[in-house]
Amino acid sequence: METPKKVLSEDQLISNLVPDPANVPKVHMHIGMLGKSHREGYWRLYTTPQLNAFIEIHEDDIVHAEQLGSQGGVSQGTAAWVKDNANVVRTEVGPLQSQTDFLSGQIMKSHLASTIAANPALSTWWLTLSTLACVVVVSTVCSVDCKPTAGGEASVCLCLRR
Repeated sequence: METPKKVLSEDQLISNLVPDPANVPKVHMHIGMLGKSHREGYWRLYTTPQLNAFIEIHEDDIVHAEQLGSQGGVSQGTAAWVKDNANVVRTEVGPLQSQTDFLSGQIMKSHLASTIAANPALSTWWLTLSTLACVVVVSTVCSVDCKPTAGGEASVCLCLRR
């Protein structure tokens, strides 16, 4: 007796993500709550239930997005597959004081004091760095991928994490 032939079918997700099996896209999957951005052509994927952290993605960089359903009447969010080379901007909004305390803490000052004493020019550098760090923290925007500017020089990226 012959064994019945198995009937296989491609997962819908794969047919959406990989229309050409010879050309599998390079993507990253992100999960969160999908929402509009204030910028034209961009979407936000909120990554916390408090909505205080999100990534912002240009719609052309989203290869596929799929709602994950709900459980107990609460949405489980959206899975978004984003192009590997997309410029994704992460934003986290939170109390600024705790994020900048390390710049003025006693441990940092004690380690820095001997270095500045040995090289007084560093005091100007330290003032510039601490000012820059405060500006970056106040804006609360961290770029995931630092890309060279149009002129070819490297951009400065500083992300302060809790």
